[in-house]
Amino acid sequence: MRTIQLFICRDSRSKQLLDDLRELTKPFKDKIDLKVHLIHINNPEDFPNFLETMEELFGGISTLTFRKYGIKSIPAIVIDDRKVLEGRYPSRQELYEILADEGITLEERKPIQPIKPVEEFKPVEESSVSRVERYTPPEFPSEIEFPPPMEEPKFEEPPFSLEKPEEITIEEKIEEEKVSKPVIEEVPPPPPIPKPEARKAKRTCTTCVFYNEAAKRCAMLGRIVEDPLNPPCSW
Repeated sequence: MRTIQLFICRDSRSKQLLDDLRELTKPFKDKIDLKVHLIHINNPEDFPNFLETMEELFGGISTLTFRKYGIKSIPAIVIDDRKVLEGRYPSRQELYEILADEGITLEERKPIQPIKPVEEFKPVEESSVSRVERYTPPEFPSEIEFPPPMEEPKFEEPPFSLEKPEEITIEEKIEEEKVSKPVIEEVPPPPPIPKPEARKAKRTCTTCVFYNEAAKRCAMLGRIVEDPLNPPCSW
């Protein structure tokens, strides 16, 4: 795979150079590796000062790529580790020739074939067409004989006679109804369950107005209550 390196800055002419190079190498995108080194300056004339500043701040390792290919001005183009352009903006034709000199041949565009005009419709002459005979259907007879109608089938009476069923008496019907109908015995309803009487809640001293809970004393009787749940009074 061929390698092309492009060194440019941030100006409109550098952008145009990049677009031209991409357009010319587009048919060979699977065979060419295009690398773009964008330098953060707006004017290519500031490139020497840029190199000096980078070496002062970060040392020679920051400018190693430029010193490797001997690049002192931009734009510059390096093809397979060999510098082929430096310090000027080539035209599209010159860029094409540089790529051709380096063995990168560009595919020629095939001319577009013109569309053939539609030929006018010409009526077919009778002499050029072979004679076609018309199809005539065969003649059918006017009178058609139909087969005689079929006779209706006759059903013979069966040799035996159908006897009428014997009549069923009323008593037999009643007995059959008794057997068919199930006997249902009526069960008397259960006696009503008496409701339990509500028990009266037991009265205690804690719900009495005469009881002093702090002193555990009944104000009505004037005595101390030992068990508030069992009041001494009958209330």
